[in-house]
Amino acid sequence: MTALEQLKDRKPFEHYLDLMFKVHTRRMACDQEIINKTERAFVIGLRSNDYEVRRKYFEEIHNRLPLNVAERLRGIFSDLDWEAVGDCFWLEHALDLMLRTCDQQGKAHSLTPFSQEFEVDSVFSFAKKSERGAVKDEVESVKLWMKSACNMPSKDVYSSICGLVHFNPPLCKGVWVSMFKGVWSCLASTQRFSMVKPIKELLGRDFHIKQQMQHPNVIQTIVDGCYQSHPRPGLPTSMIAYIGRMFNVWHTCINYLESRLKSASAGKVDGEVFVAPSSAAELTRESIDGLTSLYKTLEESDMHFALVTQNSRMPQTEIGLSCMQHHYFPEAQGVFYSLINEEHSLQVTAQERALWDEMWVSSVREQNQWDMLSDLSSTTQSYDLMLECAWRQNDFAAMKNLLQFANFGDPHQTKVYEVYNHLKNASVIEGMKGTNEAIQSVIRKWCILPEVSQLARVPCLQKLHQLVELEESC
Repeated sequence: MTALEQLKDRKPFEHYLDLMFKVHTRRMACDQEIINKTERAFVIGLRSNDYEVRRKYFEEIHNRLPLNVAERLRGIFSDLDWEAVGDCFWLEHALDLMLRTCDQQGKAHSLTPFSQEFEVDSVFSFAKKSERGAVKDEVESVKLWMKSACNMPSKDVYSSICGLVHFNPPLCKGVWVSMFKGVWSCLASTQRFSMVKPIKELLGRDFHIKQQMQHPNVIQTIVDGCYQSHPRPGLPTSMIAYIGRMFNVWHTCINYLESRLKSASAGKVDGEVFVAPSSAAELTRESIDGLTSLYKTLEESDMHFALVTQNSRMPQTEIGLSCMQHHYFPEAQGVFYSLINEEHSLQVTAQERALWDEMWVSSVREQNQWDMLSDLSSTTQSYDLMLECAWRQNDFAAMKNLLQFANFGDPHQTKVYEVYNHLKNASVIEGMKGTNEAIQSVIRKWCILPEVSQLARVPCLQKLHQLVELEESC
């Protein structure tokens, strides 16, 4: 199927689509096994360049799904397999399917507040006195258009919206979020409960990674719709954190988890619809872990320290974090070292103990005490730290042995170490190849960072500077 679609000659692909359509519309005359094998790829017809082919495929999908709004939304999330069109913004088709359930016989005045009057005085306050006459004429023409639009048939409005969203993904995202929020608010509690699992399963599909570099993408749109709904679908914390990192949904996911943490800290878990409700204490712990990973990736150290300080039990933890925040690394090292030695006699959470270990390693790293870290990494079998220590100490033999392991946490930095290893072994061609792969890897990471975050781009710039020097040395 993919091979046919990539051919310059589109006829074989169009013939394939025509054959598949006949198979699925004449089910009684075809072998059921063939239908089952091609069912998942049926939505591929929505990718056709031929409008008539797309239309007949869409009409077939529309006729298969129930007209009930809740059932149709559930069908979009669970019954249809979107993998065949997973590399494009397929929510435009899903939104079209949802709009088909609306009343097509009414008037447009019930759809949007077109009939509301403009506050003309507020418009004039932004215009110069010499321009107010022209502004008044413009406002009057808009008001006349709105009044005429109120009498348009709903069918014309919906068809216009559907036509626009197919050419404007940001508009499609906005309409989908508004639609989902409105539909979700009208669902009964049992319907919301049954809808959460299909949403989770759809968000967890692997094919979404094909849209990672697209903005907006399907994941962003669905998560935005979930976040703006009330009560929100109870997505797993680990999933929210992963989606935030991988699909450039940073701030929405941070707000999602911050709101969850605030409710869980107050002992409430009723602001979201969970399939398997967790205790408030468990939600608090998971939310802190998710927020910590997002804050650290965005280099928001102040937010990270404030979060862990608020939820720490030991006053020494706050002292150590304050020393780290103000770059008093020797003092921080001493504080966390004493806490680690006394951890067996202290009643603290596993999270706080892990924080002590992490902060102690960070303080030692800032002081370039690589011998100490090398001994620690050998004891704990931390391959990332072992590799970093070997590189810092110019132990290329150890680096070569460590690079054989695949369980590294930072693939971007590991690529850099591989390039150093190739150059040390005089493998210039492999070094150039590895440098290009590492640069592409860092650029991909750059593209999924939020536009307004500057600190998060500093590590990427440092790695790119390092890679440029390596490329020049090849």
